[in-house]
Amino acid sequence: MPNNLPGTLPGATPGATPEPTADPPSEAPLASPGDLCGTFAGSPAADLSSEARAYAIASQAGHTRRAYAAQLRLWLAHAEAAKRPAFPADPADVANWLAARAQRGQAYATLRTAIAAVRAGHVAQGLAFDTRAPAIELVMRGIGRTHARAQRQAAPLRGRDVTEILAGLGRAPIDLRDGALIAIAYLFALRRSELVALDAGEHGAGDGFVTVNARTIDLVLVRSKTARAGEVERVSVPRGTVTRAVEAIERWISAAGVAPGTPLLRSITKGGVVGDRLHPQSVPGILQRRIAEHLEKQGVPRDTARTEAARFSGHSLRVGFAVTAAEAGATADEIALVTRHRSLEMPRRYARGADALRRSPYRRPGVGTDQARLHDRDDAP
Repeated sequence: MPNNLPGTLPGATPGATPEPTADPPSEAPLASPGDLCGTFAGSPAADLSSEARAYAIASQAGHTRRAYAAQLRLWLAHAEAAKRPAFPADPADVANWLAARAQRGQAYATLRTAIAAVRAGHVAQGLAFDTRAPAIELVMRGIGRTHARAQRQAAPLRGRDVTEILAGLGRAPIDLRDGALIAIAYLFALRRSELVALDAGEHGAGDGFVTVNARTIDLVLVRSKTARAGEVERVSVPRGTVTRAVEAIERWISAAGVAPGTPLLRSITKGGVVGDRLHPQSVPGILQRRIAEHLEKQGVPRDTARTEAARFSGHSLRVGFAVTAAEAGATADEIALVTRHRSLEMPRRYARGADALRRSPYRRPGVGTDQARLHDRDDAP
């Protein structure tokens, strides 16, 4: 099998429309106001060479720049409409803007991103901005208390479900790709942006790579949300404990002829034509489709299966690993070895949740309604 992708897998019929592929590796700088790396006149980075400017742009992940750019555009539009200076901004003006957005139903987390974006806009112009100014802190605290809501958590896809889904997949090109995607995302508890940025075997144009060895399957991430600048993250999984997942990965690499240093997960048309690197936005749809198919095979009606599958997102395999590990008795530190959380807060939350279920008083005889039974007694009502 030739190792030159894009191409067509054996038995495929060319001509169908491919899934979305990833953005080009060399992403063009965002135009002002989205460019947070110094195109503003008088900014610290305005006089940088093209090489230095490329490194300045790389100081932030692409999705971070895009999120900040979107919020910064909103702030500039608001400041212009209110006839107030955008830079340097008055913290009271920012607080008023946040309050107005909260009244329109903006999520607390989105408003926190907006504050960070305003600060990034100031930094791009060589200005300081205090995100903890009293006006901002008090307003955000009030928004949090007034509009408190449970943060939406991706439904976890647990290990046993992953195993069953992998066992039920066929051998068509798209089945092989989806099996590898599910296996890799679960084994290494990956975010969808990390998942699609992986190369096979060695580092290429992506953010990391996966190698399959005789005794382990290894992940190396040279860039990620959790890694500090210049830090390389590594995770190794004992091969003998995840045989089915490893087989799914090896089948895809072999059938698609994925060459070392090239994108590991690719878009595929319905006809089996292999394209370029898969786009992060494709991951939730792939996962939901496979979950719905799995449920239907178990006898769940189609509409119900699709409704249930919609609860899952591109984050569900990452959460699923953490929840499965916690329920099996893994500590927060052990979970974090794979999830690479900077803080142990989230792994501890998973561990506490699993422990609470294990120690639930409803597991004791006579407490749960399905365990207690009234017998004929003289004092029975």
